[in-house]
Amino acid sequence: SSYPDMLFAVEEAVYLLSALKKRDFLNLVVKKMNIISVIIRDNFINQYLSDLSASTSIQIDACIDIVKTDVHVLVEILIAHLKKKDKVNLDENSRLLFKNLNLSFCYIKKPEIHRKLFSVLESIDNIKKEDLKLLLGKLEQNTALNQATYLGPFSTVALASFIPYVNPMEDLEDVIEVLTSSQMVDNLYKLIDGIWLRLRKNVDNVNESTLEQLVRIKERNGWKSVDYEYVDRLFVVSSHNPIGAKFVSLLKNCNRLVTRRGNTFHASCTEYNSADEFVENIFKKDSDLKFRIDNPDFVDISYILSITAMKGHNPDSSSMRWAASSKEVLNEVPKLHFALERWKDGKWSIFPITWCGKPTCVPSRETWCWGYIWFGDKDSNFEDLIQGNDRLVDWHPCVGSHQGCKYRFVLFVV
Repeated sequence: SSYPDMLFAVEEAVYLLSALKKRDFLNLVVKKMNIISVIIRDNFINQYLSDLSASTSIQIDACIDIVKTDVHVLVEILIAHLKKKDKVNLDENSRLLFKNLNLSFCYIKKPEIHRKLFSVLESIDNIKKEDLKLLLGKLEQNTALNQATYLGPFSTVALASFIPYVNPMEDLEDVIEVLTSSQMVDNLYKLIDGIWLRLRKNVDNVNESTLEQLVRIKERNGWKSVDYEYVDRLFVVSSHNPIGAKFVSLLKNCNRLVTRRGNTFHASCTEYNSADEFVENIFKKDSDLKFRIDNPDFVDISYILSITAMKGHNPDSSSMRWAASSKEVLNEVPKLHFALERWKDGKWSIFPITWCGKPTCVPSRETWCWGYIWFGDKDSNFEDLIQGNDRLVDWHPCVGSHQGCKYRFVLFVV
């Protein structure tokens, strides 16, 4: 754990990532760096990035990976870098660091450092338009958390690739049982998401016996019913997906699987007014989204969905996590189910994300794919997408860059 040893390991990882686009060694280095003393790790980071202006973007990205949620270490480096200048301004590297850091973690763990950063940023004399937009985005990220006096632990939003369940040779009844056996499927919403996605292939048949199978599974596992609002909003086009439309219709009329109890549906406070705006804010940079819960069963509670964007050419570096914030410590936090929602033709439609895996893109980062959801050029070659650990399913494009659409995340209390 001497500085020369750590320097050699990190520089080797940076080289492999830069020259060969291989991230495996960096992942190993990050793992090793997080089992050594925090003091030793932080001292290394401070020395490694002592001259931020001379650092490369890949070196900076590597350090972001190493510190994980202890972003205050890099925030202090950024503050020192900005204060070195005669006039405070954002150069290329400080802009890169500022853009890719999730400042919410700094706000939670080290609020005094968070305040110091914005105090220094107030000294900027002449600000460029793109820097102003960046600052405003971070201000929004900050205010998403500044109302809470208590923030509970973060929980991972489970996202998996659907490829094990797409084989049309498997009977739908068997697919449902395989889905149910997955450790990730711990509520009826996730099971319905998988069935809905499977039925997009239009190779199965659904009927009352399908619902009976779901009822048996629900009762066997002690799961709650899904909210009628969720089923009613599920995206389906009868002319393109008649089997999916039939499944949704059957579900809506099954009171043993669907409930109208209410107080379970909540939308994020942030909406994106185009596909480009959604991609820019969700896929290309870290974001924190706030959900206000107007439920008399909970005392002044809200939820934060924290999204870590894909770093470099590594789809597996992205993640989604959530936490509850409140003015009182919560003894019990309900389970949540997240989905994407799109506004088009005068209505909101839900697009399940449970089985979308990690978002990825083509090397130019102009076209993005999140499972069956595409944003950008629909004529892009599927083979050009950057591959992560999730094997990709070659779906027909869905959602896409439609004009006049809005996007937001929604949650349902399970």
